[in-house]
Amino acid sequence: MTAQASTAFDTANQTLPPEWDLSAFYSGPEDPEIEADLMRAKQAAEALVASHKGKIHTLDGDGLTDAIEAYDAFESILGKISSYGMLMK
Repeated sequence: MTAQASTAFDTANQTLPPEWDLSAFYSGPEDPEIEADLMRAKQAAEALVASHKGKIHTLDGDGLTDAIEAYDAFESILGKISSYGMLMK
């Protein structure tokens, strides 16, 4: 039994892959908000490292909550950027 690789273009049915409305992320690939989000992600990462590097094991419940919230904010920015990039393909 051999496996066939799936392709983005179904030649048998002549269907194209979906086109995504990405306007919820950015207005287009040249949107200056992309660069602004990259800068915000860099700043969030630097702040996270500065405030929590080497300290996670010493945090109490509130401190751990703060660290997780800071990481979540950083990850949200990266998620927006990476989702846009992946769906652009």
